[in-house]
Amino acid sequence: ADYLKAEIQRVIKGRDASKGEYLDTGRFERLGRLQSLRKADREACWRLREAWDKELAARGISDFEDMLVAAPDLARQLPEPVYRSAIVDEGQDLTLVGMQLVRALVACSPEADLKADSILMLDDTAQRIYEGGFKPAWAGLDFRHYSDTLGTNYRNSKKIFEAARAVRGDTLLASDANDDGAVLDADFDREGGRRPSLHWAPHREAPRIEALICQLVAEDGFSYEEIGVLLPRNKWVKKLIDYLHRQQLRCVNLKDLRQNELDIGVRVGTFDRAKGLEFRAVIIARLGKSQFPIEDDSSEDDSQISRQSLSELSITNDTHKEVRQLQLDRLYAAMTRARDRLYLVVNERPCRDIMAARDFIELPRELSYIELCR
Repeated sequence: ADYLKAEIQRVIKGRDASKGEYLDTGRFERLGRLQSLRKADREACWRLREAWDKELAARGISDFEDMLVAAPDLARQLPEPVYRSAIVDEGQDLTLVGMQLVRALVACSPEADLKADSILMLDDTAQRIYEGGFKPAWAGLDFRHYSDTLGTNYRNSKKIFEAARAVRGDTLLASDANDDGAVLDADFDREGGRRPSLHWAPHREAPRIEALICQLVAEDGFSYEEIGVLLPRNKWVKKLIDYLHRQQLRCVNLKDLRQNELDIGVRVGTFDRAKGLEFRAVIIARLGKSQFPIEDDSSEDDSQISRQSLSELSITNDTHKEVRQLQLDRLYAAMTRARDRLYLVVNERPCRDIMAARDFIELPRELSYIELCR
């Protein structure tokens, strides 16, 4: 269900594709999606999109993607550009229509030439957290002679970066612009550092997380605001915040942080909410073999996707590989929020991706190496 939702939001509406364009399997490239869809599959997706739009219309509402589709056309009708230049950060997570909107805001007409320094786009393709992708040329951008690769990592210690890279792996879903790619080598402003550590909490993770927070504050001189606790799902974030509040430990949900940036307390949130942030210390939990990766998050937001639509599609293992890699990209992004300390907490055998990186992670003393790998 999640896969189909992303197909509509990020591919069909994210590219503002017409029915004819989308159903043309020979010309419409679904960049960033490993699962190939036959014409019959695409027809099923389009019927689902039509049912989706019909339900929205019946309720008298529009979703965000529909508003974003309309925005570039409005910007192109303006008598003159709104902005002299634009900086686009996290470009790997933008859709084509989003980039078209940015271009229209600095140039109006798609036929108008861009000034040499009117758009700066920065991206890290290994840290994408959303599906799909686009080629800059589709948005009327040409960076071929005006691009560079930044080769120095100023945030993470080398050992944190190496562990995050080992967990993510070097899987390459596609090799085109603004799509998933391998993690590039980097130089480091701070060599060395402390190795990330795996912590075993066989009964409950929350008390171990609390203990790590208290240790960082009382023994290592960290402030609460310098600590981030990250989890894959919103429901786990809520449960942990409730627990920490019961222990009289102040914390704030990352989703509320923009309205209350000065709130005192540990920052707790999902991997997605942590994007663009950094902390001196990061604690990541719910990484057991049955907890991560999450291959279908549809239960998270009660998505109503018909079983009939699912059954019409020829879903293969490529779908699961694609979804799994996206989850690993999110974990990689979460791990690289840490500047100095990174702690991974599990209450069961760690997921295979954590164990694949065991040479870069300090294993817990409570369990033997053999038992962990059994």
